[in-house]
Amino acid sequence: MPCTDSEGYLVIQSNIFVSGNNAILPGISECPFVPVCEPRTSSFRKLNPPKSISILGQTGWETAKTRAIEGGGGLMS
Repeated sequence: MPCTDSEGYLVIQSNIFVSGNNAILPGISECPFVPVCEPRTSSFRKLNPPKSISILGQTGWETAKTRAIEGGGGLMS
């Protein structure tokens, strides 16, 4: 992972989201989560990605379900 390496900033700075023509995060040189996960320390905590809430059927809820004829709008837990 780039954040755990001392030269990881090279990978981050060459990312299209940081240095491309339409950069979303221009000028970022390290992961914004460094204060949270502490990647270069012995207490490194790898963060899990968020659960999907896409319209393709993944609600992100462990116990949610839908009725087949009602689509995703009728979530029940």
